[in-house]
Order: sequence, then C-alpha cells, then structure tokens
Amino acid sequence: RSAEAGRRFRAEVEGKLAKLEEPDKAPVVKALPKPDLTTKKRRGGRRIRRLKERFEETEMMKAANTRAFLHNAGEYGDDSMGMTLGMLDTKEEG
Repeated sequence: RSAEAGRRFRAEVEGKLAKLEEPDKAPVVKALPKPDLTTKKRRGGRRIRRLKERFEETEMMKAANTRAFLHNAGEYGDDSMGMTLGMLDTKEEG
C-alpha cells in the first residue's frame, strides 16, 4: 500500500468540503405573469340577473347623460365642463 490512495481520498474530501462551504446561489427573481384584465363571462341565472339590475343605468341617468343640442343652457363654463343635467334640464314642449 502506498500513500497515493490516502492523498487522493484527502483531495476528494477537501474538494467536497470546499463545495459545501461556498455560499448559496442567489435565487433568480422571476417576473410575475401579465395579469388577465378581461372580465370573465358571467353566466345567466336569477342571482346574476339581480346583480346586473342593481348596477344598471336608470332612466333618469340615461336622460341626464343625453345631450340637448337645441336647448340654450345658462352659462358656457358649466356646459363646457359637462356640469349640466342633459335632457332633464330641458322642458319638453309639445
């Protein structure tokens, strides 16, 4: 038996210890996936129909959002800023 086997064994053990003493690799920060901003299609049913009715635009709001073109509004500033009542502000003559 020669000392060569012992030297090989020692070099192997020292190599393994050096490998264990190395600091851990920094974790790779992965970007999050792009969010899916589309709303999923809701199926029908009594509950969903009631929910939709709660957020539905009322007739009064529809009339307020409708613009009256032949009606002379009071002040130009309010009209240009959209601070009018739309068709609610007009008197329907008929």
